[in-house]
Amino acid sequence: MRERITFLLNPSDPFDPQSISVNHTSISSVGAVTAAKEVKIKFEFKELPEELQRVLKVSRELHVRWVAEKEYESVSPLVSRLSPGLHVLYAPRSDVESSKLLCTILKEAFGPIDCISPQRSFTPLYKETSYLDTHLLQFYSPLSSIAKFEEYLQNIVCSRLPPSFSEECSKRLSSLISATYLDISFTGSSQSLSISSFAPTSAKSLFLQFSEELSIKYKTRHEIGFLTSSKANKPEDISISGFLTVIGDNKKLNPTLFSLTSRHHSSNVNFSARFLGPSGMHPTLELRISDTRVPHDFQACRAHVLLTLPQSIFVDKYQLSDPLFLQNKNLSALRRITDDIDLEAPAYNLPTWGSSVLIELATPEDNTNHNQPLDWTAQIPMHLRYLMPSSNSSGLRDIEVPYPVVFWACNSGYTLKFSNNPFDRPLLGYENSFGEKYIFYHLNPKSIYEDRRLVNKLQVPVLDLDQDYNIKAMTYLAVGIGFMWVMHCLLRVEMKSRYSPNRKSVVKKQEKLQ
Repeated sequence: MRERITFLLNPSDPFDPQSISVNHTSISSVGAVTAAKEVKIKFEFKELPEELQRVLKVSRELHVRWVAEKEYESVSPLVSRLSPGLHVLYAPRSDVESSKLLCTILKEAFGPIDCISPQRSFTPLYKETSYLDTHLLQFYSPLSSIAKFEEYLQNIVCSRLPPSFSEECSKRLSSLISATYLDISFTGSSQSLSISSFAPTSAKSLFLQFSEELSIKYKTRHEIGFLTSSKANKPEDISISGFLTVIGDNKKLNPTLFSLTSRHHSSNVNFSARFLGPSGMHPTLELRISDTRVPHDFQACRAHVLLTLPQSIFVDKYQLSDPLFLQNKNLSALRRITDDIDLEAPAYNLPTWGSSVLIELATPEDNTNHNQPLDWTAQIPMHLRYLMPSSNSSGLRDIEVPYPVVFWACNSGYTLKFSNNPFDRPLLGYENSFGEKYIFYHLNPKSIYEDRRLVNKLQVPVLDLDQDYNIKAMTYLAVGIGFMWVMHCLLRVEMKSRYSPNRKSVVKKQEKLQ
């Protein structure tokens, strides 16, 4: 096992390496350290519990990512974004049908999510380039907390350690609750599983204790870093400087300086998202971007929005195929959408999780000539599905739609190598639509709500079961009145035709002919 703890410092915040004390089994600080924190633990396959091994044996790749709903500030080089909730990318082995174990273990780890099996609940991840060697399946579920995951890890990890180490293990896992995002990645080629978490910047005193006995038994390596990043000469590169140490090998912090190629960068631009009212069954999502100037001097930079939509709402790809309609909404083109979206089915009849939509935005072409930020909006039309009836709803049910991801995709003109970047987050689900020549500048989502949640709420009209009797009675009455009216009209026609003068003359003529 290998553990790497990185404290990401702000260049403007003072940091004194002399305030950090390192010994054979611990590291501590004098006073508080103001930094964001990334923890990454890498396990070899044989070190994993049996229940995890059974799932991973039938997997080529598995990437589980969770993002908190609360707004947070990213820190370079960890600036990539995903919509709030639970995201899963999965590549099963073609010769194995037991991949249904995946949904079982996801429910055990994260709670009651709507997952039946990868074959039924997942959707194919769109593949446009040779960026991916394997075809991946995609799944998403709203998830506000990972407290269940902490409990799950304590049961399968901490409970199996000796009592003297179990308490320390529980303390370390409790830090996951404060994480802003969590990544779990497995690749069959490496036969290793990595878990990483990110916590935003805060000021805390530092004291970490490591068991020498466990380190020897499990061959554990603990790496600690205090790093800060800055721009490098090339736009795709980031310069990293700071201090590193290895617990048990070093007795002090060692200075370091290196550069790495990063796929994801920050644009230092904000955006917000909200549904225009009144929404009805056809809501419109409005994006408001604080600055549309291209983030760097690339010849080919295009702004995009990635929507992750649950079952209850969808985008009509046929509606977004009209160039004039797109132009009116400040949209350029629909670049990607989940295949085989049923436009008529109610939400409760859909087995799959929902849909993913990638749209190119039509930002002003002359934005590079503006010295001041140019505030700009775009609108994305959507459609709601029929939901299950409910009681005590007044005919309305609330649904939540996560904030989208907004970014600039910039073509560097040459193939980039990201393999040397220890902070890279590959396979977020949208890089495969561009290729290895592209780098991404992410916009920072800003909530419009007081609770700072990056989630929009909508009210969907549904059948109110409390009014079910009245609706049935009125329906029966309307049908009965309609039936009686039709019968009345038919009888009137019959009576008129039976006793009309024309009918009598016709009858007499028929009698004479006989």
